[in-house]
Amino acid sequence: MLAINFTETAGHYEGKVKNPYEKNRRGSLRKMGKELEKAAKLDPVSPEVKSACYRMLDLHLDFIEEDLVSGKVANAKSDIQELIKISEKLSKIYRENEQEEFVDWANKKVANAYGLLVNSYYKNKQYSKAIRWLDSLLLREPENYDALQIKTVCLLKTAKLHEAREEFEKLYSVVGNKQEILHLGMDIYYKTKEYVKVIELAEIALNSDKTDGRAYVMSISAYFKLAKAVYHKDKALSKEYTLKAKNVVQAALESIGPASEYHKDVRDQMDTIKKNLRKFD
Repeated sequence: MLAINFTETAGHYEGKVKNPYEKNRRGSLRKMGKELEKAAKLDPVSPEVKSACYRMLDLHLDFIEEDLVSGKVANAKSDIQELIKISEKLSKIYRENEQEEFVDWANKKVANAYGLLVNSYYKNKQYSKAIRWLDSLLLREPENYDALQIKTVCLLKTAKLHEAREEFEKLYSVVGNKQEILHLGMDIYYKTKEYVKVIELAEIALNSDKTDGRAYVMSISAYFKLAKAVYHKDKALSKEYTLKAKNVVQAALESIGPASEYHKDVRDQMDTIKKNLRKFD
C-alpha cells in the first residue's frame, strides 16, 4: 500500500476524534496514530504525512487539557503515556530519516503535556506530585529552566529546604539576576537562616529596581534576625545591624510610594527599629 492510503485512513479516524458525539474518540485517536506510523515508515519525507502527525499529537494534547479541566487526572496521566508512546515511535522513524525538526517538535509536545499536569497539581497545592512530574520533565529537558524554577518553588513549599537551596543555586548560576529568581533565593535563604545571603540578593535586586518593595522588606527582616542573634553576645554588632536596617527602611520610604503593597510593612518596621534602638541607650 502507498503512504497516502494510510494517511487517508488516518484522516477518517481524525474526523471521528473531532466529532464530540463520537463514543470512542480516544480509540479513534490511537487508530489514527497507528495509521500514521505506517504512513511515516513508507514515506517519511511526505509533507502530508508529517502534517497529519503534527495534528495527531496536538489532538493528544487537547485530550489531556480536557481531562485536567474536568478534574480527570488519572485519564490525563494515561493520555500522556499514550502521547509519549506514539511520539517516540514517530520520532524514531523521523530521526532515522534525518527529520530532526519533527523530533524536536514532538519532544516539545510531550514537554507541554508534562507542563499541563504540573500546572494542575501546582494549582491544587499538590506540590509533591508536581515535583515527581517535573523530575520526569527535567530528565527529558535538563535545560528547561522554567521547569527547574517551578520545582524549586515546590521544594520550598514542601519545606525541603536543602534540596530547594541546591536547585536554586543551580538555577541562579544559569539564569542570573532576574527579579523573580532573586526573590525566590531570598525566600529560600531566609528559611535556611542564611540572612547575609538574603541581604546580598536583596542588594542585587535593588540595584536593578529601586522600587522593589519585597527586596526592601526581606533585607530589613534579615538585618533584624542578625541583630537578634548577636544581641546577648555582642551588643555593638547588634546595634550596627539595627542601624543598617534603619538605613534600608529610610531608602525604602524614599523609593516606594504609599500605593505599594509593602509601604505599610516598611513604615511599621521603622517603629520597631526605634523601639529596638532604645535598648542600646
